[in-house]
Amino acid sequence: MHLFISKTKYQIVLTKTDTVFPIDVARRAMQIEESLLPNKSVIQPLMMASSKSGAGIRSLRTVLANVARFVKI
Repeated sequence: MHLFISKTKYQIVLTKTDTVFPIDVARRAMQIEESLLPNKSVIQPLMMASSKSGAGIRSLRTVLANVARFVKI
């Protein structure tokens, strides 16, 4: 059996973080980050965003803009 490992980097974004208590979001984010540590394709740290409250949206836009600068079409 062959294991396929992607060389493509990706960012995990937790959305709708306004619908859960902040301590629960933080706990879950830590669990996800720990489980993904061996995966070198994941960009750390993961991001959290809420369109309703606006939390994390500016950071997410900045990251996406930086990624878009390096994408060749």
